[in-house]
Amino acid sequence: MMFDRIEKGLYWDRLWRLVDGCAPCSPGCERCWSARYTHRFDARYVGQPPGDVDAYEHAFTDGSRFNGIVRLRHDKLELPLRTKKPQAWLILNDLFHEDVPQASILGMRDIMSRAENHIFLVLTKRINRAVEFWGDKKPIKNIWIGVTVCSQQEADEKIPLLLQIPVAVRWVSLEPMLGKIDLSKWIWEFNENYQPPRFLDEGERYNVNPNIPSDEIQWVIIGGETGPGARPMHPDWARSVRDQCQAAGVPFFFKGWGEWYPAGEKGISKFKPITKDDSLDRLYLWPDREISMRVGKKAAGRLLDGREYSELPKGVK
Repeated sequence: MMFDRIEKGLYWDRLWRLVDGCAPCSPGCERCWSARYTHRFDARYVGQPPGDVDAYEHAFTDGSRFNGIVRLRHDKLELPLRTKKPQAWLILNDLFHEDVPQASILGMRDIMSRAENHIFLVLTKRINRAVEFWGDKKPIKNIWIGVTVCSQQEADEKIPLLLQIPVAVRWVSLEPMLGKIDLSKWIWEFNENYQPPRFLDEGERYNVNPNIPSDEIQWVIIGGETGPGARPMHPDWARSVRDQCQAAGVPFFFKGWGEWYPAGEKGISKFKPITKDDSLDRLYLWPDREISMRVGKKAAGRLLDGREYSELPKGVK
């Protein structure tokens, strides 16, 4: 069974690391969890003689940030073909990094198409390059392409490019969510047959909604930022996207609040009480006087208005 880690807030079963390294290309990259994870391994090799380093020819990070050096993991390429149990694979890192050759991208795509018992979640910040190399290909039912955006500006720039790619499932990841984002222009479409409201002879109101749900975006995921220096997510940002998705019938997945938990939310796990000395570092006062508390990812959890949202694209069980 695929997607069996949902109760942990994970929308994938396994990570498939096809690319080592990356480069910051978005405000959302400032505290990249993958960069922090990679940096822990880089530290083992820094300063050692090159001949003693078999796993890494270079360090991929500088100060817990990706430095732009990438390497393809050909040793991992056929891993899904050797895995019999159906899995949902999230590909790391960005498959469409500028230094990943086109031939390699198409070769990885071929492996995915052959591993028909799996689903592959291809998530990128470089959707323009995805259009360049994938935009004229026929959709493969087990490959889902998603774009990461963290602001309205990025949504306006990148989501229209995602819609140019013929793919089985298009999805949008708002993570980390750093501001309010309106998705209405992509999850609704204008109804040319709209008729203005009028009264029938019986006195009943007749109306046709000027907008009808679009099927171009099949999944929306949102989540807060984690790690040192994480920025808070306002609860109304999350509620707004949830409400937009519910109105349009788009599956919605809430990964969690990140490090910061809204003071008005219920159901928080046990966390260390805030003391006078650290109150300034662990409290954030929003302009509308909403308060967020820094309690850590585990304590903050993934309840939004008292419930979990773990919806998957339609047709997925």
